[in-house]
Amino acid sequence: MRRWLHSLWFLVISPVIAQNVPTVLQIPPLQWINLSRLYKGGSQPIPLRDAHIAYDPAKRVLIIFGGESSAGVPTQQTYVLQLDDLTWRVPVPPAAQQDIPPPRSAGVYGQDLASNYRNGMLIWGGKGTSGPLNDLWYYHYQNEFWAKIPMNGSVTPQGRWGAAGGTAPASVIQNVETFMWFAGGENSTSAFTFDDVWQLDMTGVIAAGSVVASGTWSKVQTSAGDPTAMTRYGITGAVIPPVGNTDRQGTLVVFGGCDVSSSSYNASCAQNTGSILTLPTDRSQTAAQWATAGTCPPGSYGASIAPNRNLAGSSFSSQVFLFPGAVDTKLWNDPTGLQAGEVGVLQTPGVWARVLPAGDPGSNPNRPTAKQGAAVFTHTASITGSATWTDTVVFGGVDVTTGMYTNEMWLLRAYNDQIQSSDQHWTGYGDGNLQTGVNATGTGVTVQFLTQCASQISIPGSPTSSNEPHPSTTGTPNGPAPTSTSPPSALLDASPVHKILSPVSVAMILPAILLFRASSGPTLVHGSMQAMALLTAGGLIGIGAEALGIVGFVLGVSRVTKNSSNSGGLRRRADSSSDSLLSTPHSQASLILFIVLYGVVPIIAAVLFFTGPRWSRARYPRRPRLGDERKPTDSTIPSSTVAPLTAAEKGTARSSEDDILMTNRSPGRVSIDSQVVGESEEGGDYAARRRAKSLSIGN
Repeated sequence: MRRWLHSLWFLVISPVIAQNVPTVLQIPPLQWINLSRLYKGGSQPIPLRDAHIAYDPAKRVLIIFGGESSAGVPTQQTYVLQLDDLTWRVPVPPAAQQDIPPPRSAGVYGQDLASNYRNGMLIWGGKGTSGPLNDLWYYHYQNEFWAKIPMNGSVTPQGRWGAAGGTAPASVIQNVETFMWFAGGENSTSAFTFDDVWQLDMTGVIAAGSVVASGTWSKVQTSAGDPTAMTRYGITGAVIPPVGNTDRQGTLVVFGGCDVSSSSYNASCAQNTGSILTLPTDRSQTAAQWATAGTCPPGSYGASIAPNRNLAGSSFSSQVFLFPGAVDTKLWNDPTGLQAGEVGVLQTPGVWARVLPAGDPGSNPNRPTAKQGAAVFTHTASITGSATWTDTVVFGGVDVTTGMYTNEMWLLRAYNDQIQSSDQHWTGYGDGNLQTGVNATGTGVTVQFLTQCASQISIPGSPTSSNEPHPSTTGTPNGPAPTSTSPPSALLDASPVHKILSPVSVAMILPAILLFRASSGPTLVHGSMQAMALLTAGGLIGIGAEALGIVGFVLGVSRVTKNSSNSGGLRRRADSSSDSLLSTPHSQASLILFIVLYGVVPIIAAVLFFTGPRWSRARYPRRPRLGDERKPTDSTIPSSTVAPLTAAEKGTARSSEDDILMTNRSPGRVSIDSQVVGESEEGGDYAARRRAKSLSIGN
C-alpha cells in the first residue's frame, strides 16, 4: 500500500527535485569487450558473486578465487584463465605447499607486488561457511600456491565481510612493502556494521618452499565527523594507489549501500552518496581526512569500484570507475535512465561524470547488464600484453535483470588518449570500424556522456534532497533476487542455529504423526505395552519438534538498530521502539507458519486425541463369554427359574429364532439384548442358548 501511494505521489503531486548536471571530465576512450563468449573450454568457474580476482602480468593469467555460489554458500576453488588461448584450468602448486584458504566471499583483496620479494595476491577476511573471517592469505603467482601469513602483535581488526578497500602496491621497484586499507564492513554475529579504518603493512619474502613474511595491522585515526557511508550495508570501495615513490599516500573511496536504520537491505534503500578518505602521506599516523563526494549516479546496492590506472591524462590517477549494482529505478528521478554498460566516473575530490562506453560489435548484448557483487580488477596495462591501453576486468555477480548468478567476464578497455564530449574522435579513432576481441585497438571507439544526474524522489514528510538522500522505508524488496538461493543481498542474516533447528523441527513432525497413528492401529490392543510405547515415543518426538521449532523461530527474529552508544566502532543490536520487527515478507510468512504449525495444529490434535472415540469402550467392545451376566431389556429373569432344554426344544428354538425376535410382544416373553448377540461364532452360540431359554419361559 505504501509503495502504491509512493508511486501515486510521484506521478501526481510530488514536485520534481532539480537535476544536477554531470561534470565535464576528461576521461580515456572506453570500450566494453566480452571475454565470456571467447572461452575455449577447460575448468570454467561456476557462477559466482563477491569473488576475488587478480592478474599475473608475467604469465598473463587471471586468477579467480572463492566467492558465493548460486546455492548461497562460500566456495574455495581457485581458477586460472590462460589469456594466450582463453582456456581455464586449476592451479598446480608444489607438492609441499598444498594449503588453500577456507571458503569465503566478499573479502578484501589486491595485488602484492614488492620487487623480487613477493609477487602475488592478498586476501583478508570475508564471509566463511560459519561466519566472518579475519585471516590473511597470499597466492604466489609463479608457483601457484597459497600461504597463510602470520600477524605481528595482537592488534587485529575484527572479522568481517563486505568492507571497502584494497591494496596499494609500490610503484617503484625499491619499495618492498605493500599496504592494504579498508573501511567498514559487516559482521552479523557480534555486530552489524563497522565504522573503523584499518591498514595492513605487508613485508618479507615468499617463494617456493619458503614463506618468511608477516603482516602488521594498525588502526587508522580519522578526522572528526566521519561520514556514515562506510557504516552502511552493501557498500563498495577501492583504493586509488599512489603515483610515484611515496610512503603511505593513497585515497580510499566508499560508495552506495543502505543505512543501518533501513528496514530492509537491497536496492530499495540504496544511497547515491560517497565518501573519500585521504590516507596519511608519511609514518606520522596523522589523522586521515574524510570528505563527502557529490551525487550523480542513482543509488546502488552491491556495486563495484575500480581505480582508473590509465596515465594518458594527468587527472586519471585521481579517478575511479563505478559499475552499478542493483538500482530501484522507481525511487530515482533519472531522465536518462540507467543504461546497460553505463559507467560512473568519480574524480576526487568528489565530482562525477556518467558515460556510456562503446560496445563490443561481436557480442549480443554488446554491453554488460548491471551486476550485483561483481569482482573487479584494474591493471596498469593491457592484460593482452600491449602497453597502448589499460584493462579493467569485471567478473561474475548477480545479473540485476534476471536475478541469476553469472560467470561472465567483461573488459572495460581504456585507450591512451583524453576525451570530454560525446562522439568525440581521438587519435586512435582510425577508420571508424569498431573492433572486437582481446586484440581490439580502439578504432571506431566513441563514448556517450549522459547529460543528467539522478536524484531521489521526495515522499511526503521526507526531508530528502538530491544532495542528502535518505533510504526508503517501505520495507518491500524491489531489487531482483537470485532465483536459486535466498536473496543474497538481504543482510538480516539469521542465526545459523535458526537455519538448522527450523528444518529439523519440521522434519521431526512426520515421525511423531506416524508413531501416533501406529499406536492406535487395528493390530494392537488398546492399553497394551506396545501401544503405550509407540504413543510415548510419538509424544516425546512431538514435544521435541515443538521445542526446537519455538527456539528456532525465536533465534530467527532479527532486528537492526543504530546504537549511538556503541563501543569499539561497532553498530550493535539493541532494542528500540523505532525498529521494524518482522518487516520482511520472509519473516511475516514464517510467523504465520509458526502460529499455524506450532500453535493451532497441536491444539486441534490434542483435542481430537483426548476426546476422540479411542478413549471410548465402544470402539473396543469386549467379546462376550459364556457365564457373563447380561441384563435383558424387558425384565430380569432369575437364574433359578430357567429350566434346561431338551434336544427337541433346542431344535425348535433354533428354527424359530427369527419368529421369536419378530413376535416378542406378548406378556411374559423376554426380548434378547442386542449386545448379547455377538459377531463371533462364540457369541452366536451363546445367543442361541439364551433365545432357547426365552422360548421355554414364554411357553
